[in-house]
Parts: sequence; structure tokens; C-alpha cells
Amino acid sequence: MGENGVVASKLCYPAAAMEVVAAELGHTAGSKLYDDDGRLKRTGTMWTASAHIITAVIGSGVLSLGWAIAQLGWVAGPAVMLLFSFVTYYTSALLADCYRSGDESTGKRNYTYMDAVNANLSGIKVQVCGFLQYANIVGVAIGYTIAASISMLAIKRANCFHVEGHGDPCNISSTPYMIIFGVAEIFFSQIPDFDQISWLSILAAVMSFTYSTIGLGLGVVQVVANGGVKGSLTGISIGVVTPMDKIFKPVGLRGDAAGRLFAPLVAAEPEDAGGEPVAVQALALQGFLRLCGSPEFQVLLNQIRGKAVVFTGHSLGGAIAALVALHYLCTSSSSSALAPAPPVLCVTFGSPLLGNQALSRAILRERWAGNFCHVVSQHDVVPRLLFCPLNVIPVHIVVGMQLHQLPVRARRAAGVVATVTARMADTNQESLRQLIQEHAGEAAIEQKLAAPEIPSGSPYRPFGAYVLCSPDGAACVDNPTAAVQMLYATFAARRAPETGAVPPEAAHSCYGDLVLSMPHHLLLKRRLGATVTAPAASNYDVGISIALEASGITGEATEAAPARQWLKTSKRVGRSPSLNCASLATRLGRITPCRAQIEWYKALFDANTGYYDAFKQRLSPKKFSKANMYRIKLAQFWDGVLSMLDTSQLPYDFHRRAKWVNAAHFYQLLVEPLDIADYHRNNLHRTRGSYITHGRERRYELFDKWWKQKGCTDPSTGDTSATTTARRSKFAGLTQDPCFWARVEEAREQTENAKSERDMTLLARMLEDLHKFERHSSELVESKEVSIDVVAPQSSYSLWVKEWNELKLREEIRTILFQF
Repeated sequence: MGENGVVASKLCYPAAAMEVVAAELGHTAGSKLYDDDGRLKRTGTMWTASAHIITAVIGSGVLSLGWAIAQLGWVAGPAVMLLFSFVTYYTSALLADCYRSGDESTGKRNYTYMDAVNANLSGIKVQVCGFLQYANIVGVAIGYTIAASISMLAIKRANCFHVEGHGDPCNISSTPYMIIFGVAEIFFSQIPDFDQISWLSILAAVMSFTYSTIGLGLGVVQVVANGGVKGSLTGISIGVVTPMDKIFKPVGLRGDAAGRLFAPLVAAEPEDAGGEPVAVQALALQGFLRLCGSPEFQVLLNQIRGKAVVFTGHSLGGAIAALVALHYLCTSSSSSALAPAPPVLCVTFGSPLLGNQALSRAILRERWAGNFCHVVSQHDVVPRLLFCPLNVIPVHIVVGMQLHQLPVRARRAAGVVATVTARMADTNQESLRQLIQEHAGEAAIEQKLAAPEIPSGSPYRPFGAYVLCSPDGAACVDNPTAAVQMLYATFAARRAPETGAVPPEAAHSCYGDLVLSMPHHLLLKRRLGATVTAPAASNYDVGISIALEASGITGEATEAAPARQWLKTSKRVGRSPSLNCASLATRLGRITPCRAQIEWYKALFDANTGYYDAFKQRLSPKKFSKANMYRIKLAQFWDGVLSMLDTSQLPYDFHRRAKWVNAAHFYQLLVEPLDIADYHRNNLHRTRGSYITHGRERRYELFDKWWKQKGCTDPSTGDTSATTTARRSKFAGLTQDPCFWARVEEAREQTENAKSERDMTLLARMLEDLHKFERHSSELVESKEVSIDVVAPQSSYSLWVKEWNELKLREEIRTILFQF
């Protein structure tokens, strides 16, 4: 009966059911669905196994493989890759050997890591391996959670900066993103047979191959760009990063979150020689950004806005105070471009240098140098320390001097001041002074007044006024070049050795006594030393002698003679830009008749064709020749002005002075239409391209920027008449859009092309552009922001209006016919 039952089962059940019955009975040796241990039969092949190996080994890290090999070199790089390849192969072979216990063909299968451990080890070893495995799993999960939350946080902050601007600190917590990712991990872990989803494996393999392809493509592009395979046997040196590099290395403001906090300073200016970006000290910038992100600081900033404010600080606090003052000035000037700088004074004591030469130039350009006063003691090393290259400065000296400024209780709590003080005592103070004196002297000598951007060992340079204090008084210099030279001279002119050397920390902490003694020295009438045997040549020489003595440079000091010469030269050079500006004003008066001649030429043709079309068509050749000659002379004059500005022969704020901004703008509105006419008469728009993008002179682009900075242009539209509050009752003397005629020429050409265009997509795009120009030009004409010559009967604009109306009528008729 049992046998008949079995036969009946074989006759009635399908093949799948037979396999199930066989599995239940333990007869699975020849099954197609199950392995010999009763589990579902494995379906993997050599290709799927290879794909999973690639997925496990190759990730996004392969993108940095080329850089890593370049650092290691052609010897160590391939050797390391071969080493890790061997490690990978060995561990893979070890796992394969552990897959079956006992016989390699019929032994028990070990499907998990712990199964293999239990089959080969025992006792405490199994527990240790299990602990290590789960610790690794937990660590990897935590790492992925943190990395994912940081990535999501970076995206959120980028969106915040895009919406709110870089001035917003965008303080966002990563905790919600960690929770979100953790919940996602828990959710996916509950999906049954998640590891069996085929498309997920395919996606992972595709991503691995994508990473490899991107890395290979980037490598090929770099090889082509370099013109061959580069590198060396020992690798590329990336230099040594010292602790001072991390603390005091200058950090550029442009393009960073701090860029919007100091927008006027980082604005690109064509006269910034060499294109050096504005950079400030890294440590001070970090302190400022941390302070700026606090709500208390923002509340205080709003309370003091528009009021007379004094910012002050000592040592590193002075550098941070200077950044706060700069931020306050930047925000105040951005809110009202035409308003004067707010009443702000920043006084620092023993502050280290803050920024590079570009920062100093930018502050001079904004006319903010008078808002900063730096008080410096004669023997203080901190204000002079950053004249040295960063890799030679002993970092414990700076840290020790900062610790000495903390309250005694805080220093004791820190528990490190004793160690740092001991290291400071071990430091050869005379060697430190000689080091600073040597590099400060190099910086002073390199301050060639005709070319102050000559690089030296350090990028840092002073700005603002410097009050150089000594036991005998104080002297003030407000020229950056003279400040560098006097910082060196006062430090080098030390007292006689018998008076004893002043410890660096003591010289850095003496500003309280100096401030208290300043009123006494200011009220006390000083006399020249008895060593002066000859009468002074002038009161100016007497003043220089008193200044030198007050700053601690006696007549016997070796530095007295060069310091005297530096002060005299500084004053002469300080006058040179102003004298050049005055001379340029005289030349402007002489060139004004040329401008008047072009105005007269314009008036001749206002009624009929307009002076733009008359110049373009060369009507009245004699008058045309004269107008063209005057146009060239005016261009040469303004190109010379820009050349002087580029070489620092004019004041830094030249392009912000109303007289010159207005003169440049009037010249642009009057003469640029003639340049446009000359450009189109010679058909340069067909060979070079559009005048606006390919033919416009640099001077006109700069004059546009000057005018916008003056606050006379709507930044959203570029309309130079944006500040006009009352509607004009008659046409303007000059068209307020300098490129108006270039737009007219483009519109005429586009209208002509539209008449013969057969491609409906291109035609629709042309008509859309023409409608935009129609709206723009109509607004200018209706508001009378154009000259009368624009609406002359035979002007190019009037002719375009006729052609455009004909084209619109034709398109309207075509549309009506299509509807029927």
C-alpha cells in the first residue's frame, strides 16, 4: 500500500511537487532546485561572481587613485597596488577554502563568516571573532550614517547660501539627517531577501564601472593636457605643512562663505595689479566667523548700526576686531552706496598683521584706512612676526604669548601654560629678535615705492595708521610703505645691552602702561638731543627728528639715517598720486574742446539722420574727418588715464571720485555710439561678431562699473537712469544706454533674417528677441531717456521700427490664414 501510494504520487504530482517530496525525504542529491544540503540551488556564475567582486572592491575612491599614485611615484605606486592586490587575492582564496568544512566537494557548507569560524575555531576565539565582526559592522554603519548626513547637510547649506546669500551663516544641525538615514537603514533591513534583488546588484555593478570610466577619462584628459605622461619615480612633493601654516596661512575671501561678508573688498577691480586676491589671516578669520555666527553678535550689530562705534582688541583679539570693523564698514557701505562711511574707529594693541597687499590696497580704495589705528610697542615681536616666512616661526612663542593674556584662573585650568612658558624660556630670545629683524628688514628694503607689490618672504602687509610707541613717546605713520619700514627701524634700534633685554611676553603685555603714559608725552614739549650740532634745515626736519626720538630711534642709532630718509620719501611719494591727479585734471580741461567739437557735430545731424548714422555713412566728409580725429584723441586720453590707474600712479579711490566718474560717463555716452558706427561701417560685426560681446573697448566696460558703483544704475536692468525720480519733460541730451545703437543694429539684422527664415523654431526665437528689444526701446523713448537723434526720421532706429511693423503685420496675416 505504501508502495502504491508512492506510485500514485509519482503519477499525479507535477515535477516541482516531486522535488519537494524528495527534499522532505532527504533525497536531494540529483535535484535541479536544491543543493545537497536542502537549500535553494545557487544560480551564480563566473560572470556574476566577478561583477560582485568588482562592486565590493571598486567604489568612488577609485577617482582619487590617479592622484594617490602620482604622490607615491612610479616605483612605490605600482608596488603598493600589487601589494593590495595580493592581499585581496589571499583573503579571497582563504574565504573560498573556508566555504566547506571537511571534504572540499561534499563537506558542510559555511554560508556566513561565523559559520566558517565555528567550523575552524573554538572557545574564546569564536567569541573574539564574533565581537570583531559585529564591531566592524556597527562601525561601518556609523561611518555611513555620519557620511550620509554630512553630504545631505552640505546640500542643504548650499541651497541656503543660494537663497539667503553667503552672508548668512546657515547654521544647520546634522542630527535630523542622521535620524533620517538611520530610519532608512532600518526600513531597508526589514525587506525580506533584500540581498536577492537582482536589479540592485546590477545597479551597484554599473556604478562601479561608471567610477572606473570617469577615473580613466579624467586621466586621459590630464595626459592630453600635459602633452604626455608626467610624474617621477619618487612621487610629487606636496610640501611640508607646518603648524604656523595652519594657524597664520592667508586665506582668500573671494568665493568663500566670508566673501559676502566683505563684498566691497573682494569685488574684482581691474586696477588691482597682478590680480592678487584679497586674503586674511586664517586664525583671525576663523575666530571672526565663529563670532559672526552667534545670535548675540548679530543682535549687537543691529543695535550699533548707524552709530559711532569704537572696536578694540589686543593681540589676536585686535586682528578679530579689525575684521569686525571691516565687516561693519562693508555692510554699511552696501546698504547705502552714496552715503559716507559710518563713524567707525578700530584701535588695536600689539595685533599681528592681518592681510596681504591686496587687502591693504582694497582698504585704501574704499577710503577706510583712516578708520584703523594700530598701537605697536617698540620691542613687541607679535606685530612684526608675520614678516617672517611661516615655516621658520616657532609656534610655541605665539601660543605662549596668547596664554599670557588669559586670566590667571583660566591659565591654571588649562594646565599647559607652564609647559609653554618653559619652552619660551628655552628659546634663544636674541635669535628670535635677529630672525624677525632680518625678515622685517628685507620687507622694508623691498618696499620700492614705485612698485610696492614686489613679493617677499611673507605675503602680509600693514594697513591703516600705526602708532609706534616707546618709553620716550609715540610717533604715527599712515603710509603702508612707511609703516613697514618704521616697524623694522624701531625694532632694530634697541636700547643698550646694559639696560637688559625685554622678554617677548613682557613687551607684548605692556600696552596698559604705554596708554597711561601717552598723555604725559603728548603734553610734554620735547627738545632735540644735545647731539644735534647743526641747526635744522626746516621745521619739517625738526618734526621728523622729534618723531624718530619719540618712536625710540635715537640720533646715534644706525637706523636713524635710513628711517629719516624713509619718512621723507614716504611723504613725497604719498603726494605723487594726488599731484598726478591734479595734472590729469589740467589735461582734461585741455581735451574738453575735442568733446565740444563732437557735441557740435552731433547737433548738426539731430534733425534728420542723427549723428550716429551720419558718422556711419560718412556724411559731410570734412566734418566726419574732424569728428573721427577728436574721437581718437579722446580715446587716447582715457586709455592713458586707465594705464596710470593700472600702474598705481593715481589715488586708489580715483574711480570713486564723482568728478572723474561723471566725466568718464559723459564721454562714454557721447563717443561710444561713434565707435559702434565705426565698427559696423567696417563690417567688423560680420568677421568678429557682435559689438557688445566682441568689439567693445575695455574702457567702456570699466566706465560702466564705475557708474554702477556710484549707485546711478539699476543693477537688475543696467539702466543708467535708474536714479531719476522725476519724469523727463524733453528728450535727454545723450542716450542713456551706451550700447543702444549696437542693439539697434542687431535688431535690424535679425529682422532682415526673420523675413527669409523658414525654420519655425528659429523664427519664433527671433521674434521673441525682437519683441524684447521693442519693449526695451519703447520704454526708453517713452521716458525720454534717449537723445532726439534716436527718433530722427532717417535714423537706424526709425527705419527699424518701420521694418519691424511690416514684419509683425506679415506674421499677423500668416497667423490668421493658418487659423482658416
